[in-house]
Amino acid sequence: MPEQVHTVEEAGQAIVGTWEWEKTSIKYRGMEATYETPETENKTIQYVFRENGTAVKIENKSDSTEYNFEIKSISDASGDFGITFSPLDQNMEPSSTYLIFHDDKIILTNRLGNSIYYIRK
Repeated sequence: MPEQVHTVEEAGQAIVGTWEWEKTSIKYRGMEATYETPETENKTIQYVFRENGTAVKIENKSDSTEYNFEIKSISDASGDFGITFSPLDQNMEPSSTYLIFHDDKIILTNRLGNSIYYIRK
Protein backbone atom coordinates (compact mmCIF):
# COMPACT_ATOMS: atom_id res chain seq x y z
CA MET A 1 0.00 0.00 0.00
CA PRO A 2 1.36 3.45 -0.81
CA GLU A 3 2.51 5.57 2.12
CA GLN A 4 -0.16 8.19 1.51
CA VAL A 5 -3.50 7.83 -0.23
CA HIS A 6 -4.76 11.20 -1.44
CA THR A 7 -7.18 10.61 -4.31
CA VAL A 8 -10.18 8.39 -4.97
CA GLU A 9 -8.16 6.69 -7.71
CA GLU A 10 -5.32 5.92 -5.27
CA ALA A 11 -7.83 4.67 -2.70
CA GLY A 12 -9.43 2.38 -5.30
CA GLN A 13 -6.03 0.88 -6.10
CA ALA A 14 -4.86 0.63 -2.48
CA ILE A 15 -7.94 -1.21 -1.25
CA VAL A 16 -7.73 -4.04 -3.80
CA GLY A 17 -6.87 -7.33 -2.11
CA THR A 18 -7.81 -9.39 0.92
CA TRP A 19 -8.26 -7.74 4.32
CA GLU A 20 -8.69 -9.60 7.60
CA TRP A 21 -10.50 -8.25 10.66
CA GLU A 22 -8.00 -7.37 13.38
CA LYS A 23 -10.15 -5.63 16.00
CA THR A 24 -13.09 -3.35 16.65
CA SER A 25 -12.61 -0.39 18.94
CA ILE A 26 -15.72 0.88 20.72
CA LYS A 27 -15.23 4.19 22.51
CA TYR A 28 -17.98 6.62 23.31
CA ARG A 29 -17.44 10.00 24.96
CA GLY A 30 -16.60 9.63 28.63
CA MET A 31 -16.18 5.85 28.42
CA GLU A 32 -13.15 3.61 28.51
CA ALA A 33 -12.47 1.99 25.13
CA THR A 34 -13.45 -1.64 24.74
CA TYR A 35 -12.20 -3.97 22.03
CA GLU A 36 -13.61 -6.92 20.16
CA THR A 37 -11.26 -9.28 18.33
CA PRO A 38 -11.63 -12.53 16.43
CA GLU A 39 -10.60 -14.30 19.64
CA THR A 40 -13.09 -12.54 21.93
CA GLU A 41 -15.98 -12.88 19.47
CA ASN A 42 -15.03 -16.36 18.19
CA LYS A 43 -15.42 -15.32 14.55
CA THR A 44 -13.40 -14.21 11.56
CA ILE A 45 -14.24 -11.59 8.94
CA GLN A 46 -12.47 -11.00 5.65
CA TYR A 47 -13.15 -8.52 2.88
CA VAL A 48 -11.90 -9.21 -0.62
CA PHE A 49 -11.94 -6.05 -2.72
CA ARG A 50 -11.61 -6.50 -6.48
CA GLU A 51 -10.43 -4.06 -9.16
CA ASN A 52 -13.86 -4.14 -10.85
CA GLY A 53 -15.59 -2.41 -7.91
CA THR A 54 -17.00 -5.56 -6.34
CA ALA A 55 -16.21 -7.04 -2.95
CA VAL A 56 -17.12 -10.05 -0.88
CA LYS A 57 -17.40 -10.15 2.91
CA ILE A 58 -16.63 -13.62 4.29
CA GLU A 59 -17.54 -14.50 7.86
CA ASN A 60 -16.16 -17.59 9.56
CA LYS A 61 -14.66 -18.74 6.25
CA SER A 62 -18.05 -19.81 4.88
CA ASP A 63 -20.85 -17.23 5.03
CA SER A 64 -20.40 -14.58 2.38
CA THR A 65 -22.11 -11.47 1.06
CA GLU A 66 -21.32 -9.93 -2.35
CA TYR A 67 -21.24 -6.16 -2.76
CA ASN A 68 -20.59 -3.42 -5.23
CA PHE A 69 -18.52 -0.73 -3.54
CA GLU A 70 -17.86 2.90 -4.32
CA ILE A 71 -15.25 5.14 -2.74
CA LYS A 72 -15.88 8.89 -2.61
CA SER A 73 -13.81 11.79 -1.39
CA ILE A 74 -15.21 13.41 1.74
CA SER A 75 -12.71 16.28 1.82
CA ASP A 76 -10.20 17.06 -0.91
CA ALA A 77 -7.87 18.75 1.56
CA SER A 78 -7.63 15.95 4.13
CA GLY A 79 -7.76 12.86 1.93
CA ASP A 80 -10.77 11.55 3.84
CA PHE A 81 -12.88 8.97 2.07
CA GLY A 82 -16.28 7.43 2.37
CA ILE A 83 -17.17 3.96 1.11
CA THR A 84 -20.63 2.71 0.19
CA PHE A 85 -21.38 -1.02 0.14
CA SER A 86 -24.35 -1.97 -2.07
CA PRO A 87 -25.27 -5.63 -1.52
CA LEU A 88 -26.06 -7.61 -4.65
CA ASP A 89 -28.90 -9.18 -2.63
CA GLN A 90 -31.75 -6.76 -3.27
CA ASN A 91 -33.27 -7.56 0.15
CA MET A 92 -30.37 -5.84 1.91
CA GLU A 93 -29.91 -2.07 2.25
CA PRO A 94 -26.74 -0.26 1.13
CA SER A 95 -24.52 1.10 3.90
CA SER A 96 -21.91 3.83 4.02
CA THR A 97 -19.05 4.52 6.38
CA TYR A 98 -15.80 6.44 6.55
CA LEU A 99 -12.68 4.77 5.14
CA ILE A 100 -9.22 5.54 6.52
CA PHE A 101 -5.91 4.20 5.22
CA HIS A 102 -3.38 3.97 8.05
CA ASP A 103 -0.03 2.17 7.79
CA ASP A 104 -0.83 -1.38 6.64
CA LYS A 105 -4.47 -1.14 7.75
CA ILE A 106 -7.82 0.09 6.57
CA ILE A 107 -10.23 1.39 9.15
CA LEU A 108 -13.98 1.51 8.64
CA THR A 109 -15.44 3.97 11.14
CA ASN A 110 -18.64 5.84 11.86
CA ARG A 111 -16.53 8.49 13.67
CA LEU A 112 -18.97 8.30 16.57
CA GLY A 113 -17.10 5.69 18.57
CA ASN A 114 -16.94 2.50 16.47
CA SER A 115 -13.84 1.76 14.39
CA ILE A 116 -13.17 -1.57 12.70
CA TYR A 117 -9.54 -2.34 11.79
CA TYR A 118 -8.52 -4.66 8.96
CA ILE A 119 -5.00 -5.78 8.06
CA ARG A 120 -3.87 -6.84 4.60
CA LYS A 121 -3.62 -10.58 4.32
